[in-house]
Amino acid sequence: QDGATPHRTREIFESIHKVYGNRIIGLGNPKFAHESLEWYRYSPDLNPCDFFLWGYLKDKCYA
Repeated sequence: QDGATPHRTREIFESIHKVYGNRIIGLGNPKFAHESLEWYRYSPDLNPCDFFLWGYLKDKCYA
């Protein structure tokens, strides 16, 4: 899936837009081609609980 363009076609974004409206954040979204999304370095979206949880789960899960 890394960089797979079939997942980023206009038809796919239109289908997703019908379900989620303007709440789509995605690379190649034609609705936001002229804008950029600022993502702050110290975003509150990533908090210490996230870092603890993923480190803990990684140690507990085996592939």
